[in-house]
Amino acid sequence: MDESSAFTKRHIEEVTTAKQTLLEELNLPPGVIAFLRANRVLLWAIFLAIIGGICGFRYYNYYTDNLRDNGAQALAQALDIQEEAARTTALKLVVADFDGSGAATWAKIAQAQDLAKGGELVQAQELLVDIFNGLQEGDPAYPLLLNGLGQLAEQQNELAAALSWYEKLLATPGFHAFGYIAAARVYEKMENLAKAKEMYENANTDTALQGEVKGWLASKIASL
Repeated sequence: MDESSAFTKRHIEEVTTAKQTLLEELNLPPGVIAFLRANRVLLWAIFLAIIGGICGFRYYNYYTDNLRDNGAQALAQALDIQEEAARTTALKLVVADFDGSGAATWAKIAQAQDLAKGGELVQAQELLVDIFNGLQEGDPAYPLLLNGLGQLAEQQNELAAALSWYEKLLATPGFHAFGYIAAARVYEKMENLAKAKEMYENANTDTALQGEVKGWLASKIASL
């Protein structure tokens, strides 16, 4: 028999192997195979875009984690400096090098605290307002800034402004009692004792307060 016959086993194996592709070997339906072949360029582009997105996401996470760690380290080193001028310079470098990070925010807050300690209340207030305008309510620094801005306004006898900050504080979850007490103190300075008593009474409803704080509040309420 002619060895080149189309009916020989050898010829069938050679032809079958030559024509088979991965798609055939996967036993995909003919319609699916036809679709994949017709759209192979688009499908490859989508596949490469997905791979690029995954790699980009992993790199972004690595970059942000590294930035956060380096920023936290730089902030800790700056806060350890006792000499005023050197500490200020170091804090400013943290802000410049890690702009937009949590470390930069806390470095600005530290600068404002240093300014307030030095009696530069207006400058400290301006810096805290600038930080506050860039924060969301859920940010860990949010209640700290509210309290700090209230205290700075109170120290400058800007009682209405102080009250507005403390009212935001008493509306913040976890800081209700603290905000009520601060607002009550301002109302006392305004000589609005009825409102001050109301604020102290509101604070006293917080079941999380410790016994000594509860006792102090009871004394304040009784004195008004």
